[in-house]
Amino acid sequence: MSKYTAQLQATLQYLNGRQNADGGFCFYRYEEWGMSESNVPDTFYALSSLSILGTDIPHRQKVVSFLRACEPPDGLFPSITIAWAFLSALRLLKEKPLISPKRWLKEAIATIEDSLLNIQERQWSGTLVDLTRLLSLCRFYNVACTKNIQSKLKQAISQLKCREGGYGWPGANLLDTWQVLHLHELLHWRPQPSVLQYVRACEHENLGFTLTPQASNATLSVLLAGIYATRLFQKEPLYRDAIERYVMACQTGRGGFAPVPGALADLENTCLALRCLKALRCCISSSISPVVQVHSQDR
Repeated sequence: MSKYTAQLQATLQYLNGRQNADGGFCFYRYEEWGMSESNVPDTFYALSSLSILGTDIPHRQKVVSFLRACEPPDGLFPSITIAWAFLSALRLLKEKPLISPKRWLKEAIATIEDSLLNIQERQWSGTLVDLTRLLSLCRFYNVACTKNIQSKLKQAISQLKCREGGYGWPGANLLDTWQVLHLHELLHWRPQPSVLQYVRACEHENLGFTLTPQASNATLSVLLAGIYATRLFQKEPLYRDAIERYVMACQTGRGGFAPVPGALADLENTCLALRCLKALRCCISSSISPVVQVHSQDR
């Protein structure tokens, strides 16, 4: 049984409480204010969280129907974020898209050279997230990223390498460094050992990880980036207990998790918190009782 049993039971109740009548999820679900519009990213984060908790998906068929209604009829998604969330949600449900996303993925890959690699005109942090999401979908659906694009991508990323060993624009930070490491993993590139040194420099005995070695604050996304980055080098975080304490300090009274202690909870950060605990090998699924699972089905 997990030492976080009560906290994770509250998390499950929070997740179930974010589901709308159409089956989708929305973190700002306040029906008395007329605010309860389901959306694809929140639905994905909720499904991912439920999967980590090891519980059944409440009103599963309604969730599938909601996602089907969001699928573009021509298979061409309006953004990488929506495509990634939609296709990832279907995978969690063990469903396939009605239209193969390969055409859209090939067109999206073809735009990398002109748009995603323009370092002067784009915010690199968002660009790196788009790239990792796009390439993870390409890998799953067997859509190739050409050697020419890979070469130009590697050249562009090299401009983000800083003297400290990390990556970022205009300076190195742990979030951008992890995204670059993730790109290395997706494209089977070998990361430089100096990157691990930078990640280690971001470790903090009280917070677990900080955004930069000079920073004095943390967020759940920073913690997860640090955990994943060290694990990529087959290492473990130095301050596991500090990470666990910080993660649990981000839980709110409703059971969800906020990016930092004292902030508002949302579905994305709830998912990040559970990913942190899972990556730290905390026992999660065994802490959810069958009674609560039954209640989640009866909502």
